[in-house]
Amino acid sequence: DGREVPPQTTPEPEPEPEPEPTESGHSAAPEPVHTGGPDPCATLPAVSGARLVSDVLPSEEFAFDALGNVLNATESSGVFRTDYAGARDLLSPGGSWEYAGVRTSPDGTFLAVCDEGGGVVLRVDLASGAREDLVAVANPNSIGWDDFGTLWIAANERLLRFDPAVGGAPEVGRERPGTDLDGVTFAPDGRTGYFNDDTGGDI
Repeated sequence: DGREVPPQTTPEPEPEPEPEPTESGHSAAPEPVHTGGPDPCATLPAVSGARLVSDVLPSEEFAFDALGNVLNATESSGVFRTDYAGARDLLSPGGSWEYAGVRTSPDGTFLAVCDEGGGVVLRVDLASGAREDLVAVANPNSIGWDDFGTLWIAANERLLRFDPAVGGAPEVGRERPGTDLDGVTFAPDGRTGYFNDDTGGDI
């Protein structure tokens, strides 16, 4: 019909708002975004209040079994298993003047327990409650498993590694004289380890 058709234009996107500054004057960090895959928090039980599991006896550390029960070792009595309802049973009797780190084995069959009083890391079978010495270590304080099935043990100024499949004496993986190493844990890749120094406050 002879009329000129105006060119099509794409509207400019609106700029994203600037993050609100915090009291320190810096921009607040963005909220974390779940980027795909199963949500690791989706299977957690619904809870109200600050207590997830009630009636767990006092202990330095705790771990979970495959069913989500809490496992912990108390100096007075031994290793306990407590469910979400607070029902508790004595899995493996036997006290110590100081139990410390506990970690469930990668295959979920036993609990490794640092017995600082006895100078040993114990192996407690999660089916029967039977216990035995896993490896002798002076002052074992904290433990963690890597993806290769190696147990890492923080003992005073030394970080030791022990392979239960091989046995023998633990090897020194790292040594920091004058420190008190603790808090062994691994990143999601299962290969990058972290530990903290109680005396210096370093990780």
